[in-house]
Amino acid sequence: MLVYEGLEQFNRIVPKQITNTNTAFNTPITDSTDWQKFAERSSNFFKMLSNHIQLGTEVVFSEQFKLSFGYTFRRAQEEELERSINTTGLNFGMMFQTRRFGFSYGFQNISVPLGGHYVTFTIPIKSLRRAYK
Repeated sequence: MLVYEGLEQFNRIVPKQITNTNTAFNTPITDSTDWQKFAERSSNFFKMLSNHIQLGTEVVFSEQFKLSFGYTFRRAQEEELERSINTTGLNFGMMFQTRRFGFSYGFQNISVPLGGHYVTFTIPIKSLRRAYK
């Protein structure tokens, strides 16, 4: 699947690794927010294309229970660490649904030290109408 948000600019600027932190932080205060000097553009077409691809699958065990897995190449490249294997870019989710309520959980590995957890509890309007009749 190609993501529209990522197609705004095909050859995006990706921050490169800061190898010398002194260079980053010994700059004048007026230049402290200019991170363009640490950015680079890729010249490899397939690497540029992979930044716009997200893979995912959903495994349906029953109508009430589903699992989903995904991988975002863009996030993995933006957050990669030099000489490090990590799970940045992986997504996981599960959903449990009954007639009266639904529960879902999702996890996005945003960066190496940080991940986003999403919990959703839903109640269908039909079940509320039945409860108040």
